[in-house]
Amino acid sequence: MKKVITIFTLTAILFALSACGKTAKETYLEAHSNLMEADSYQTTSTINLNVETAEIEGMPEAQMVVGLLNNAEITAETTVDEKKQITETVIHLKTMQGPMSFELDIPVHMNMENQNMYIKTETIKQAMTMFPIVPMSQEMEFEREYVILDSEEFNMEEETQQQKQIEEMMKSISEENFNEEDGQITMKMEGGQVKDFVRTFLSSALSENGQLPKGMTEGDIEEGLKAIQFKELSVKSELDGSQLKKEEVSVGFSVKESGQEGAFQLDVKNEYENIGEDVSFQMNPTEENTMTQKQLEEKFNQMMMDSMMAPPENMQ
Repeated sequence: MKKVITIFTLTAILFALSACGKTAKETYLEAHSNLMEADSYQTTSTINLNVETAEIEGMPEAQMVVGLLNNAEITAETTVDEKKQITETVIHLKTMQGPMSFELDIPVHMNMENQNMYIKTETIKQAMTMFPIVPMSQEMEFEREYVILDSEEFNMEEETQQQKQIEEMMKSISEENFNEEDGQITMKMEGGQVKDFVRTFLSSALSENGQLPKGMTEGDIEEGLKAIQFKELSVKSELDGSQLKKEEVSVGFSVKESGQEGAFQLDVKNEYENIGEDVSFQMNPTEENTMTQKQLEEKFNQMMMDSMMAPPENMQ
């Protein structure tokens, strides 16, 4: 099941977040191309995930996770400035299940020019307070406002290449899959077409970067796809002239593997604004206000040492 979910996650996120006298198809492709070529834009995304499974009775921890996913309210505000080569996303996450609930904002600042990603240390503190993996005093403070993640942890160039691959693949979809009515273009693919699209995308991605997702083989991917039954993929796009203004992406699938069964539905709504206009960012990481990932790890190690040395009553 883990391999299947890995395949779905890789593909569905790209479907949802790739700012993924003409025919409906040509109008659709032109609107997406205009967005990708814009110097700047902002996107507000609302993400809903629904999970159904009958295999978690008697497993309260699994039931809790499913409940948290189904009750989650997730929004993401993304700002892109291609001239400055900066993308900033603030993810708002709120969910609850029974007595457990949490709310967290996760700002992420990405500099494509130097391939660096930054997050706020305050966000790390809030997350650690809610999920105390490492004992931490409430009075603990980080010396810097941001932490820079090691570049080998992610590859923004590879993500951009994947977006371009999806754009190229969209051109091969039949005109019959597109319909235009009242300024809205709907693209639909049946389950078998979705699976073929996913298979082609993964094969293309493999040929481009020469490697598979960590821990997977080509056989794992094909075996995983056999276990997935895709439902219809629907992409509804609202245009203003040749500009993309709103988009709704909906895709569902079921999985049956090793005696486990589950059904998943992902719905994403994107609203685009300030296309080609001036945009601003909430975060301003500099060398002076940023710590390295190594310094962060050293901070965690020191916290562990302090918790081992301090009497229990001194810890919150």
